[in-house]
Amino acid sequence: MLGKWKIKYLATFDPDCGFKKLSVDDVALMPDGDEKDEFLKLSQTVMEIGETSLSLLVPIPEDQIEEAKAEGASVTDDGFVIAQQSAVKVENGVYYFDSEMQGEIMGKEIDSWQPLTPNEAGELEINPMMTFEKI
Repeated sequence: MLGKWKIKYLATFDPDCGFKKLSVDDVALMPDGDEKDEFLKLSQTVMEIGETSLSLLVPIPEDQIEEAKAEGASVTDDGFVIAQQSAVKVENGVYYFDSEMQGEIMGKEIDSWQPLTPNEAGELEINPMMTFEKI
């Protein structure tokens, strides 16, 4: 569980069939445009799971690192911006991350702690839009 994970699939909405998953290879075959550019950037996202935190890391061009730091961004030694960071805990051998979701569903309080449980293929979904595989 601990370590780095890379994007395997990104979800997109297709008006004809609803949400569908695109592999990184599928993204490269998309028509040129803003959506493709955004998906290409997202496809480089790395998730790092540690003993106490989960970080979503986005690569940043080397010539933008100093500017990002000046704006208060946390940048790793290997050139990634920490785009999001969540707490992690382990209970009974299961890892959980704090999704920071709040509110109620049908009068029941939402538990913000969500399990990090790989599917049968060993992939992790931390939200419906991104599926990760271990590096």
